[in-house]
Amino acid sequence: MKTKRLLITIAFFFFALTYSVDGQVKQIILNVDIENISSSTVKESCYFEGQNPGDNPGDFVTVAKVGDNLEWEGRSIEGDSDIWIHKIIRIDGPNIFDKEQIENRSGERIIRANIKRATGRTKNKNIRYYRYMILFRIGDENQGKVYVLDPLIRSHN
Repeated sequence: MKTKRLLITIAFFFFALTYSVDGQVKQIILNVDIENISSSTVKESCYFEGQNPGDNPGDFVTVAKVGDNLEWEGRSIEGDSDIWIHKIIRIDGPNIFDKEQIENRSGERIIRANIKRATGRTKNKNIRYYRYMILFRIGDENQGKVYVLDPLIRSHN
């Protein structure tokens, strides 16, 4: 009886440890108006989930914890075309991932990355941000025009 209780306690401990160490999955959804997008109207034709249409996507901030898993996904407002997230490239701020550039190599329309470090604060106690370029395509994964936006991430412990 004691052995069974001990095994159950150990199993529960490992289960709790496994799921408490892993961070949350945070989806970053990019909505794209494919009918009106062009090189000169990218910012007007796109917005992130949580923003209003017409808001500047460069002002969008994702707030996450170290250990969280981010998933970038693109969606057509019209719903009839695939949006392929092609790359995430660091522009400025602390490198919160293991790489300067995260590429879509999975053959899926999304990119996944795990936050390794907090963005922290400056010497003046101002919040620091990770600014990045998100490169995406409409339609085919390997063909077509690449569009670019530059939102922000704030990560903390």
